Amino acid sequence: MKQNTKRREAAKILVEDRFFEKGHRKTKIIQSLVALLGWVGILVPLIWTSSPFLLPRHLTKRYHLMNGGEISSIRLLFIFLAFTFLTIVIIYITLTLFNNHRFNRTLRYKNTHNEAQLNKRRSLMNQVYSERFGSEDFRLNVRYYSVSEEQNFDTSFIKNLYDDGGAKL
Repeated sequence: MKQNTKRREAAKILVEDRFFEKGHRKTKIIQSLVALLGWVGILVPLIWTSSPFLLPRHLTKRYHLMNGGEISSIRLLFIFLAFTFLTIVIIYITLTLFNNHRFNRTLRYKNTHNEAQLNKRRSLMNQVYSERFGSEDFRLNVRYYSVSEEQNFDTSFIKNLYDDGGAKL
């Protein structure tokens, strides 16, 4: 019975999104319409501004006509944004390839941690776990265990334990 109570309490704390749950059609419709309106609010001004530059012969109405200065400004902006986009793509691809190369050649075959210090930390933690929560055999075979408030670790307990045990972080 205690376990069900704790699950209910946890459900109150966790974030839920009704959009992805079954039902809630009204919420899904409203949120989808708001998202579509947002995209329309972004795309319509973009198309309105760029159409005289991209399709000058197809537009004949007065409010779409532009003079040479505006067209050169838009052309310069387009070139700048295209150059920026290509630069970002090249940088991301280069960094991804470098990271994959580094992972495949270095990190996969080389220990990036100190084995002796890691073993010391594991033994310190196992000792503390045995003192606070019982033997390792008990911890592995128990089905339900409730931790009392006194058994909880303080915020800096593990850091202090490592510092005192000679396995600093």
